[in-house]
Amino acid sequence: MARSNPSKSAGDGKTRGRSIDSGLALFSLNGPFAQYSGPALVAGPAASVLASNDAAEELVELIKGKCPAELRTALNTAMEGRSAQISPLLLNTGPEASGAGDEGVRALELTILPWSEGSAVLVLGRDATLDRRLRQALIESQHRYKDIVGLLTHDFAWETDAEGRFVYVSADGAFGYAADDLLGTPASDHAAEAAAETARAIFSTHSKRADQPLNLTKRGGGEVPVVASAVPLFSSEGRWTGARGLCRDMSTRTAATRTAEQGHKREKLLSAILRMSRGSASPQAMLDTIAAGLPTALGSDGAAIYRLVDGAFKLAARAGGPAPGAVMHDLLARIEAGERDVEGADEEVAVVARATTRHEEVNGLLYLWQGLGGPCWSDYDHALLGDMTEQVGEALRRLARQEELSRLSASDSLTGLANRRSFVDSLAKRISGEGASSLKPGNLLYIEATNFKLVNARRGHHAGDQVLAAMARLIHNQVGPDDLIGRLDGDAFAIFLEEASSDAAVQRARNLVKTVREGFGGETGDPVQPLGIAIGVAGYDPSRLESVSDLLERGHRAMSRKKRSGGDAVGLCDLRRT
Repeated sequence: MARSNPSKSAGDGKTRGRSIDSGLALFSLNGPFAQYSGPALVAGPAASVLASNDAAEELVELIKGKCPAELRTALNTAMEGRSAQISPLLLNTGPEASGAGDEGVRALELTILPWSEGSAVLVLGRDATLDRRLRQALIESQHRYKDIVGLLTHDFAWETDAEGRFVYVSADGAFGYAADDLLGTPASDHAAEAAAETARAIFSTHSKRADQPLNLTKRGGGEVPVVASAVPLFSSEGRWTGARGLCRDMSTRTAATRTAEQGHKREKLLSAILRMSRGSASPQAMLDTIAAGLPTALGSDGAAIYRLVDGAFKLAARAGGPAPGAVMHDLLARIEAGERDVEGADEEVAVVARATTRHEEVNGLLYLWQGLGGPCWSDYDHALLGDMTEQVGEALRRLARQEELSRLSASDSLTGLANRRSFVDSLAKRISGEGASSLKPGNLLYIEATNFKLVNARRGHHAGDQVLAAMARLIHNQVGPDDLIGRLDGDAFAIFLEEASSDAAVQRARNLVKTVREGFGGETGDPVQPLGIAIGVAGYDPSRLESVSDLLERGHRAMSRKKRSGGDAVGLCDLRRT
């Protein structure tokens, strides 16, 4: 259970537009971080900690004690409101920390967010110990793929390009040839003369081929009977780029031996995929690794992972080309009806789907397919697929949590609008480009409430927050889907209208002033000083290459001039003014 631990050194807790007390509310029983499993705290100046949860105990002691210079710099940078910080941190724990190895070292990844400029920052931690210990396993993913293929006993694994030349072969080579002897040579040149056409069809296949007999030549003469399986390779644009496959030496193997070896190698391959996926640096990397490994592990043409978002399945990762969707509707209906492991087929493909769950609720789907004519899905395939569902379900949960934290860090907690940092970043992307000719003009509306202090003074800050949140919703409902809107601080908001003329922007501003006056004018309780808004309109001209901060400053000046004149009004900042 999280706890709040306010510090007496917090001062009066007041900053422009936001109190430190509102930050401490994050750690209340019903606060948004009450169930946060990692360390979380609000830090103030001079290494003070204003509030924390139980998981942050070690971090609190470190900050109050000998705080590392890198962490102190990150805290100060965020404290000054310059930018959010992400800081890796190693904590020595336990008596074995001083011994050999890193068993006593715990790694944290800290996200440090400006909370109140010059007064407080929000620190969120994620335990990255496992990531640190296993990261080396994913440093060279291409080589890892080659290593996994190497698990397939001593069979000859290969890959060809669009010209039919070997671009990858097993490290040990094949049939007396070293790997370097085969690379770059036409694959069909290594087939017996009578099997040349069959070899070209396999090594440059455009469709899946399974267990096709073929005779290859030995170095120095002679032939070796093999059984070849191959799948075509496609680029992300759907262009055929070559083939990949396996040739199994049939000269000395019995059927029983081949069956036993097939099960053994698939077990080892699946184990390797699981190890790699657990060491992935991010949930998305974990999903990509699993999707890439499943076709080889289960002998399918392709695999896809879907996540359940707002009641709909959305693609999260895929390998093996576009997923056939003709039979997916029936499979989804059966899964929604309560089935967890289903099969289906149409005239072209056979598919199998397995639901993934989190806390017994479906959160995703594993979907595999293969062309008709290939081996049917066996009980063994279903068992292997079931082994993967826990890993996929956990990766989908982590991905959803990561996105939620990202959304929270970019949103204003009171109004739900983009916060200042997020709005500025989005506006910077909107008005940036390779050259001025590629940019579009627009207008910024800088909005600030008038007489809002009367609401707080007469009705209290809680009522003031409720009025401000309701006003934000009203303003948000007046903007279009392509407009940017955010809360800058306190009672200040901003809207960017892309491609709107100055006249249209001024008219939009006047409509907002009228709508807010009609909806909230009486909230002050003083008919002489009603609640309203003043708006400064600042036009953006791409040819000026103006920065976001300068554009906001011009809008603020235009708003301030009108606000000083009394009441709510709209002011236009001439582009010629600097």
